[in-house]
Amino acid sequence: MVKMVSFNLEPLHNLKLNSNQIPPSWAKELARRWSGNRTIVRLEMSENGLGADGVEALARCFQPSTRLECLVLDSNSFGDKGAEALGTMLTENRSLRELSVRRNQFGDNGAKAVALGLKSHRSLMALILDANDIADVGGEALADALDRSELESLHIQLNKLGDRGCKALEEAEQRSKTLVDFCIDDNDGEAPEACGELAPDRHVRQAIRTGTATAVSCSEDRTLRVWDLMTGTCTATLTGHSDDVHTLCLVDRFNVASGDGSGQVKLWDLQSGRCKATIATQHGDVRALCRWGDDQIATGGYDNTIRFWEVASGRCVCTLRGHDDWVRAVRRVSATLLASASLDGTVKVWDRRTEQCLSTLEGHKGPILALVRLSHGSVASGGTDWTIKVWCLETATCRLTLTGHTDTVWALARLCSRTLASGSGDQTIRLWNLVTGACNQVLHGDGASVYALVRMDAATLVSGGGSGVLKVWRSSEATPKEQLPNDSQK
Repeated sequence: MVKMVSFNLEPLHNLKLNSNQIPPSWAKELARRWSGNRTIVRLEMSENGLGADGVEALARCFQPSTRLECLVLDSNSFGDKGAEALGTMLTENRSLRELSVRRNQFGDNGAKAVALGLKSHRSLMALILDANDIADVGGEALADALDRSELESLHIQLNKLGDRGCKALEEAEQRSKTLVDFCIDDNDGEAPEACGELAPDRHVRQAIRTGTATAVSCSEDRTLRVWDLMTGTCTATLTGHSDDVHTLCLVDRFNVASGDGSGQVKLWDLQSGRCKATIATQHGDVRALCRWGDDQIATGGYDNTIRFWEVASGRCVCTLRGHDDWVRAVRRVSATLLASASLDGTVKVWDRRTEQCLSTLEGHKGPILALVRLSHGSVASGGTDWTIKVWCLETATCRLTLTGHTDTVWALARLCSRTLASGSGDQTIRLWNLVTGACNQVLHGDGASVYALVRMDAATLVSGGGSGVLKVWRSSEATPKEQLPNDSQK
């Protein structure tokens, strides 16, 4: 435990008190001593025991305009009460530029209070709300506040936003003239990543969403292509891989990672089209990628392992071993849990903190090629046995088995909390009701296998596959609304 000491704060500009055991009573005393301070510019007090009372004291301390520009209070368990105090602080403070409150267990009431403060605090540039309990009401309040703010960065990953909250925030992002860094991944109503890796000798291997109307695809022609879905045009072709590109993931709004058959992962700047870095993964062949937090990616491949890499340094920080065959998909399912699917026919759930396998999900009668995170602590998997299985992670049991495809299931994407899309070698896309297990609709394309699916919104899919053409679908239609040919096929 830290010891309370007296010192002159006047020369201090950056003060870091992270990972101590500062109780609320000490936080109140620190707030009293800091009252009227005009020198602290950045204050970090993450992973303490501040609670609601401690955060309330700090909020009152910095409510009048001071020089404080950055306040980081991650992992202090202050709940709605603490968030409401910070919202009140925002209504009067005019100096703050960045506020980070990850993992603090506040929900809609706290989010509404922060949104109210955001409406009157026009100088706040970055707001980080990841890993809380914000649902649709809080999401809608924040979306309304976006219209009146000057925010440049908003992160609400790993909350409990449903279809309504995600839709409101996505629409607000489109209207915003200032927001350039926006992330609502890993919420109940939004599909964080589409899964779709292809068989050898096929063209479009995977596609991911990079904005409200943009997508990126990768291919066996060793390129990545950036698509404007409003105009149906390829806006950029990214070259540099020396082998087939099998998999993609979004690192942030402007950067994408891609993995190829030579074992390399490349990091791309979507604005310049430049390859920023190359990581030699030791997998031999990279078949799986996903983002892990703000600064890492996870990979899987030919050597049966899962590896975590620091994006900035390219350093491997963790290796998970346990699969008996190639790892074909990895998906982040919570702040600490990762799911992986393998040719060994299993899905494994891992605790990133302990680097241990918590459970092995068995039931498929062949290799698993597709994996997607669903809402409410579940994932879905598909493979060569033509079936899709929906798994409950808490009980490690299969809740539903979806049958209807007549060939390998290569791709899965969640449209909304109740609807799952699947793509197959039988040349169809099926839309499934995740409550009843019924197939609601079958979409027929151009006579080619479907190997990639990506959700654009709750009613729009992009598919790719053996034809080398990306198709944009509305879920209520049985025909594609638009086709995006690769340059080589124009």
